Amino acid sequence: MIDFLYYLIKVTGIFGILYVFYFAFFSKLTFHGLNRVYLLSILPLSLILPTLKIEFGPNIPISKGLPFLFNDFGTAQGHGIQADSVNQFDLNSGNLILMVYSLVFLLFLTRFLRSFFRLVQIKRQSTNQRIGKFTVIRAEVSSSFSFFKWIFLPQHIEVETANQIIEHEKLHGSSYHTLDVILVEIFVAFFWFNPIVYFFRKDLKSVHEFQIDQLLLKGRMKTSDYLQLLLNNLELSGTTAAFCNSFNGSTIERRVKMMTKTKSSGWKTVRYALLVPLLAFITMAFCDQSGLAGNIPDISPVKPGNYSKMSGYGYRIHPITKEKAFHYGIDFAAKTGTPVVATANGVVTRVVFLKKTYGKLVEIDHRNSYVTRYAQLNDFAVKEGDQVKKGDVIGYVGQSGLSTGPHLHYEVFKDGKNVDPRDYLTK
Repeated sequence: MIDFLYYLIKVTGIFGILYVFYFAFFSKLTFHGLNRVYLLSILPLSLILPTLKIEFGPNIPISKGLPFLFNDFGTAQGHGIQADSVNQFDLNSGNLILMVYSLVFLLFLTRFLRSFFRLVQIKRQSTNQRIGKFTVIRAEVSSSFSFFKWIFLPQHIEVETANQIIEHEKLHGSSYHTLDVILVEIFVAFFWFNPIVYFFRKDLKSVHEFQIDQLLLKGRMKTSDYLQLLLNNLELSGTTAAFCNSFNGSTIERRVKMMTKTKSSGWKTVRYALLVPLLAFITMAFCDQSGLAGNIPDISPVKPGNYSKMSGYGYRIHPITKEKAFHYGIDFAAKTGTPVVATANGVVTRVVFLKKTYGKLVEIDHRNSYVTRYAQLNDFAVKEGDQVKKGDVIGYVGQSGLSTGPHLHYEVFKDGKNVDPRDYLTK
């Protein structure tokens, strides 16, 4: 559940960066088709990028210069022996947040569905005229708008004006602008808490209008006639369903400025190449870097030379029960009080004393797919919630649990599954 909230935060961050980038570099260009593609691509990119996982082998050096913005958030699920792994977050608060989020999401979804059924009802109760692939609907509506191949017109509108508006709305339908808007409305329902999505929705609809205006002015209508048409229909503006394309859907002032603006030079399309480094930065900053240098448990938890022997991972005869059992970690036999260090950067999520099994135990979440566990400690040097770096002392060797002598019991988990720590001991 907390993981889902983190995901929403990451999506919101990526969405905001991509939208601000559009506003800063592309919004004033007349490449309306490219701008439409860019705006729509923000939706899948912001949803997918947080789920990507960058994974490097333990021996691959990685640049440490880039700030990885959201990777200190970590994961919510526990790993290993306990079902009640300690989190830094209050689960009750998380549940309350999720409940409020879900309630508002359902309200948005309900409003969306009601608007759609209202549209169907208006169509059934109105006069319908088939024109090619389109259906023109004369209805009790305050403004002209379209929904896929349905074109809604106020009943009192003049024939000549109606024909001009129909041409406009036909282009919306042929360009599948309604599909764009529906996708955005669904996105808004999920991310209603993000104020940027409402500006995004408005800008996408504006780009739709800029596209259609540009197409109509390419030989279909004179600029002066089209501007007069827009001015004559100012009084027809009104509330329509959010997922429809309204004839007056964008502010007239913005549309007039864009129509009379000098066409952007072709070389300015080079600006779109800036997306490559931007996406590289976002990917590194927001996705799951399971293999970042410092975040892989690739050093020995006991300094070489400070332990006398090491027992391995796998099946063995248990030294106390004398029965064959699987050993889920490796043991470092060392003197009581020998320092134990964190094998990677991370956050201490568990500091506990399990007298009859692991003894004094420290668990570290490395904020990727790795978790490490250090057991049979004589004493702790950290507490829950501490941020630790690779090589920091977290405790001292002992025999505080089920043990025949002082040693460190060390385990590694990857993606919640126990793995052989020896595969990662490269240093």
